[in-house]
Amino acid sequence: IPHIVAVASGKGGVGKSTTAANLAVALSQRGLKTGLLDGDVYGPTIPHLMHLRGRAQVNESTQQLEPPIAHGIQCMSMGLLVDAEAPTVWRGPMVMSALEQMLRKTNWDVDVLVVDLPPGTGDAHLTLCQSAPLSGAIIVSTPQEVAASAVRKGVNMFRKLSVPVPSSPDLWLSAH
Repeated sequence: IPHIVAVASGKGGVGKSTTAANLAVALSQRGLKTGLLDGDVYGPTIPHLMHLRGRAQVNESTQQLEPPIAHGIQCMSMGLLVDAEAPTVWRGPMVMSALEQMLRKTNWDVDVLVVDLPPGTGDAHLTLCQSAPLSGAIIVSTPQEVAASAVRKGVNMFRKLSVPVPSSPDLWLSAH
């Protein structure tokens, strides 16, 4: 995958998943083959936002997940792998394994993959940063001070992991 961009937030409820979905659609409309990976294993929202129903299929010959396509975007999410009403009661290692598998065992045919991360600065963020070369990260926030404080933590985390946090997605696309 030539470009991977993480969409993150320091706290929940700020519109991060909507931003990730809209970014993926906008990149697709610019002519890029685009994928959208829902990295929130506990609360996947991408299937709902992209109007996807059913389960992702496994290619029997390659044993890879085939990402369903919605609005021209290849999508993958835990919400496409498990029953929508079933809780995901997993500890960290299982969550990280699921994220790795959705990243590595999906038949992505994309120029850019947008990864919608869960809120915060936890294991999912570290797993992604350490296992995939990120072109950049976008931090979504609201104007409240409590949200701004969480954003600063997120920006500092990505910088500590040597992931660029540009002020515009055009910067990471033109830089690579």
